[in-house]
Amino acid sequence: MEKNPSVRRSKCRCKKSNCVKLYCECFSSGKICDDSCQCLNCNNNNIFMDKRNRAIENASEKNEAAFSNKIEQTLKRKNHGC
Repeated sequence: MEKNPSVRRSKCRCKKSNCVKLYCECFSSGKICDDSCQCLNCNNNNIFMDKRNRAIENASEKNEAAFSNKIEQTLKRKNHGC
């Protein structure tokens, strides 16, 4: 079975966030970093699950929609107004 070329996995390149901030592409999409990422000192993996889970809780407390579908959020915003 051939992979869909239009669906690409984003690779993060985080250097200071340890991949547990919402500007990390992997973390904000709810995915764990993998070998294709070029991040440094990554905490968004199976080894640091406790830190990752705490970061998810903290981000969710600040913003309930932090990990919801980004396309869904955009569509909701566009439906407001004229």
